[in-house]
Amino acid sequence: MIFEHVYLLQERFLLLRIHGLHRTNRPFLEIVAYWISDSWEMEEVLIGFEEIRGSHMGANMAWIINNVVARYRIQNRILGFTTASASNNRTLTEALNNAWSLQSVE
Repeated sequence: MIFEHVYLLQERFLLLRIHGLHRTNRPFLEIVAYWISDSWEMEEVLIGFEEIRGSHMGANMAWIINNVVARYRIQNRILGFTTASASNNRTLTEALNNAWSLQSVE
């Protein structure tokens, strides 16, 4: 199903929602892309459900997210992203800003 949306992902400006799931012994990152369709409907698709291996620090999580974003070649389509309130958000934001050359909004 995701591959049906790859073209749309590459043609639209996107918002990402990044959410950590820690309900098991194995933590995961859920990455959802949102965009507005031609009929002005909000669309969404899960683009990543990645296991967090190693550190849960922002730089490691940014590496995981950047790999997912690169997989779909959408680095230049991202307008912004949201994350859960966590202590590693600052390092995550800084690492993603560096990777995507975005300006930081505080």
